[in-house]
Amino acid sequence: MEKTFSLRSSPPFRLDLTAWALKRRESNIIDNWDGQCYQRVMIILGKPILVSVYQKNIKLPTLIVTTHRKVSALEVKDIKQNLKILLGLSYNAKNFYQLAANDKYLKGLVKKLMGLKPPQFLTLFESLCNAVACQQLSLNVGIELLNRLARGYGKRLKYNKKNYYAFPSPLSISKCNPKDLQKLGFSLKKSNVLIQIANNLKTQEAVLQKKFIKISDKNILTYLQSIKGIGRWSAEYVLLRGLGRLHIFPGDDVGAQKNLQKFLHLRKKMDYGKVEKVIKPWFPYAGLIYFHLLLNNINQQKCLV
Repeated sequence: MEKTFSLRSSPPFRLDLTAWALKRRESNIIDNWDGQCYQRVMIILGKPILVSVYQKNIKLPTLIVTTHRKVSALEVKDIKQNLKILLGLSYNAKNFYQLAANDKYLKGLVKKLMGLKPPQFLTLFESLCNAVACQQLSLNVGIELLNRLARGYGKRLKYNKKNYYAFPSPLSISKCNPKDLQKLGFSLKKSNVLIQIANNLKTQEAVLQKKFIKISDKNILTYLQSIKGIGRWSAEYVLLRGLGRLHIFPGDDVGAQKNLQKFLHLRKKMDYGKVEKVIKPWFPYAGLIYFHLLLNNINQQKCLV
């Protein structure tokens, strides 16, 4: 028996735009979006639950949430908390919108994508896996590697004759050997990095995530870059997409550099220093601009708005 309940976002909110910023590519099987419904398998109290989210009216920040089975009050509480993180529901963008309204570059972009919230991966492990998978590869290839990881090692849930997959846990990946991940298409180096990360996090992920809330960007970057295979781009990517540090723009992100160059109509290619200089006037909203440029690129292909 399904369970249905409602959830409100800080206005304005558009589920379609936010789901795409989280999903990034049509092929993503972890974050599902069919044009009306966002779906994801969450591990709640150790068990997989398929969570479906709808927004009946894009002008109203009310979401309808359905689970594939009956759930307890405690499970509902955890699901709501997860959705607030995933979809950025608690973020109040009022000050960002005020900045954008008076900025000749941002005004049109932000108005067009009004209601986009900053999405965030649920766990430190998921954000690190996303970073590693996409290192020096196209986003399309990175997403496919993550799909294979989920199919191979994430908990599977079958509902209405369709298979859904949760993102794998650190424990499940820690049991792999490099050859297992190489069979999925990961390089030997990336396979070793993922297994090392999984071993580091399988017993202390929750503790680290709580610790990271209280410490500076610099200290987090130092810790993350002490992990073999995690460089500046990956560490900054995790700060933004895994820890919600919305003043961070991963300056080494080639796709983001191209998006920024195109948006500002610049002739020369961007590098880390140029990105840092260009986004400085938009502090502390660099991460929000990162998401808006990402979605703007998707919108040009998908005609979302």
